[in-house]
Amino acid sequence: MRRILHSPGQGRLIYLDAKATPEFWDARWHAEGRAGRSKQDETFARITARYLPPGSRVLEGGCGRANKVKALADAGFAAVGVDYAAESVELARQVYPGLDIQVGDVRMLPFPDGAFDGYWSIGVIEHFWAGYD
Repeated sequence: MRRILHSPGQGRLIYLDAKATPEFWDARWHAEGRAGRSKQDETFARITARYLPPGSRVLEGGCGRANKVKALADAGFAAVGVDYAAESVELARQVYPGLDIQVGDVRMLPFPDGAFDGYWSIGVIEHFWAGYD
């Protein structure tokens, strides 16, 4: 059963359906099928290019099916994707061979400080109850 909560003290509207576990995301991305390129992905790459030159290293945390990682790579960025849903990462690797897509947790990234010029994490932070801290 889906529940909607309002937390006035924190100014949040919260939708509770299921925990955002790796299994949840694997099932979601499996149900949606192969990621196709979209106009939104192209826009994402164009926005990145406003701030970073081609060749810049860009990480997408919570990359899911990696369609945005692919768009970044196609736009000339050294793109890396990280997601903690292992089956989704494996599927993304099959769909986009040659892309650097890794299993990992955005809260404990396995990269040294300064390894990237830019970082995207769209649709991830709202799944952490405590927020971005």
